[in-house]
Amino acid sequence: MRRLWVIALSGLLGMPAAQAAPTRDPATAQLLFADARRAAAAGKKQEAVRLCTGALRADRRHLGARHLRGVLHAQLGQWRKAEKDLSKLEWKRARDAVLLRLLAMTRVRQGKWMWAARTYQKLLRLTPEAGDLWLAFGYALYKVGDKGEAKKALAKAQGLGPKRVANAARVMQAILLHQA
Repeated sequence: MRRLWVIALSGLLGMPAAQAAPTRDPATAQLLFADARRAAAAGKKQEAVRLCTGALRADRRHLGARHLRGVLHAQLGQWRKAEKDLSKLEWKRARDAVLLRLLAMTRVRQGKWMWAARTYQKLLRLTPEAGDLWLAFGYALYKVGDKGEAKKALAKAQGLGPKRVANAARVMQAILLHQA
């Protein structure tokens, strides 16, 4: 019924019916998303991004297509585009640690240290025993200029992390002590 109304109204306004109101088609979005996953698995990242974009045109709320497109943008080094897609998912998937890790990485790559620190803080609420996250959080705080909190985070990383994380935390602590 709504479609008929749009067609009739578009005729009165002199617009083609296709431009009058984009329709939401979850079936088309799902098919395009499946093709995008196949293209991504075959290593055709640009093609997969194009198919994900088509899926999102068909259904802008398709979370899988948005997530895959964000991951592909990150793999292609298109950090701003990756952050845009992944941040739209952040509030819908607030407990998805993998998503939050990737989002934090996109923000680090762009030099958005305050945003990265906030994302690491959310991640640490989900996985407080991850030494590598404490190290990354400490480094982000260091880059923001909050050296006191950075020292605390690095001490936590040193205590929790595997050997490589603990060693990196020691190096960062030495740098902070040297600058103090």
